Amino acid sequence: MKQRPTLMDQMERPQSPLAVTEVNVVTRSETQLELEWNKVNNNNNYTYILRCSDGAETSIIGSDEGNTVDVVTRSETHLELEWTKVNNNKNYNYILRYDGTETPITGSDAGTTVKYRVSSLSAGTEYSFTIFTVFERVRSGGYIFSEVTKINCAASRWIVSNFTIEAEVLGEFTTATANNGSDVNGIKEGNKVSFSNLHPGDTYIVSLYYEFAVIWVPVLVIILLGLLVAMGVFVLRRKPKLLRAISVKKFPDHFSRLSRDENREFLVEYLQFSTVGADLTQHEATLPDNKSKNRFTDILPYDCSRVKLSRRGQNSDYINANFIPGYGGKKMEYIAAQGPLSSTVSDFWRMIWEQKSERIVMVTNCVEKRKAKCDQYWPPSPCYYGDLLITMTSERKDTNWTIRELIVKKEAKSEERRVKHFHFTAWPDHGVPKGTEELIQFRGLIRQHIDSSQSSGPTVVHSSAGVGRTGTLIALDVLLQQVEREQAVDIAGFVHRMRRHRPRMVQTESQYIFLHQCIKDFLTQKKPEEPLYVNTVIYENTAAI
Repeated sequence: MKQRPTLMDQMERPQSPLAVTEVNVVTRSETQLELEWNKVNNNNNYTYILRCSDGAETSIIGSDEGNTVDVVTRSETHLELEWTKVNNNKNYNYILRYDGTETPITGSDAGTTVKYRVSSLSAGTEYSFTIFTVFERVRSGGYIFSEVTKINCAASRWIVSNFTIEAEVLGEFTTATANNGSDVNGIKEGNKVSFSNLHPGDTYIVSLYYEFAVIWVPVLVIILLGLLVAMGVFVLRRKPKLLRAISVKKFPDHFSRLSRDENREFLVEYLQFSTVGADLTQHEATLPDNKSKNRFTDILPYDCSRVKLSRRGQNSDYINANFIPGYGGKKMEYIAAQGPLSSTVSDFWRMIWEQKSERIVMVTNCVEKRKAKCDQYWPPSPCYYGDLLITMTSERKDTNWTIRELIVKKEAKSEERRVKHFHFTAWPDHGVPKGTEELIQFRGLIRQHIDSSQSSGPTVVHSSAGVGRTGTLIALDVLLQQVEREQAVDIAGFVHRMRRHRPRMVQTESQYIFLHQCIKDFLTQKKPEEPLYVNTVIYENTAAI
């Protein structure tokens, strides 16, 4: 007679897991079946064993494999992939299969994502990838996706007439458009593409796209620019007209020519900058510890020119700022920076101290259209940021700007420095000031302070992102120096040069046109006989003075 199990025996025995209730066949072929079932209790910790009629058994991980894979950087020869760690578990590893090879990838690194760079690829080519999750030597079912590399535009031959654009493109694409304000669809035959019935004299931006299922993926944007009058003119227009100074005598005619047909030539010239810096890396800005220090995810400093802070313990040397060259070959005359976040104000002041900067130029307001654009990093009363004591000693307001005097003191060294804060308050985000006179005068105040300074430290210029208004102000200062000393000006050349140090400098076409307008007005204006501005003192810390 069998003994009945005691209550203790029953409690110690684990219950059997619930069964899978329904299995569906997702795809079916002559040699394979793809099966799908709902997770038991929606529990990621369950694993499954699949037993076939031939007696073979396969272990299957039940953890969520539903993460998408993003392409962080894409070029003609490489793809940098990123995906979220499964269950945020560092003990999971991965295998990436492509082009007939399998590459093991560790998931034990810090952070919540995994990055892997696939190199030595061919331009304009579609690649199929499969990612497997590996846990305790058991491989999951694969996540399959496809990606494409950029097309090498220079390797394709473009033929242009008055009414057509044709090319045999060396690379994969599915659709093409030519845009001059409205889209014109191209006709694709194999790798050949053609556009017809175009308007002579118009500027067209040709874009090639690769389509995955119903998802449109832009492979190459702005691959072709041209003034469609004749082939010779088109070839001339495709070559960037950079690094060529215009004499001040010819500048009014130059400005007039660019302004014709609703600024079409300005657009042609400005679009030449769209790919400048595409070959430069931004690795440090995307590290997990540094991502939170960026105000915008798409405005990141280049590694080659970024400002580095001194390392302190485990702290990173990262700040979202780049050195920008000045007039006459000065390599680090300016620092272009994003507006400080509340979490990066201490880093910002540390940069001011370490770079021995005597002036800060701010061309944004802290709040614009109810949106935070910059943290107020100058305190109304003495305040410590890290080991630096910041004290504002005076504040003088004008209609379009405010000038502040600040003292920065490092307690450890009993050393202090004076910093002047030039704050232009009449410049809307992504737009331009109402007129050029105020900004030209404001620039004159800054230049006067620079020329009278004994310090060789760079001038720190920032807006919100640190590229649009920041780039325009820096360019204006450099180009007016060039006008005064050379009687010539190369606006396109200097914007190109800035964009090799920080992305998107002079961020919009309107800012680019406004920069030209400033130079034009500077050349025609009379020297003011009165002082540039009258200050109104609204704050003065006499104790600090």
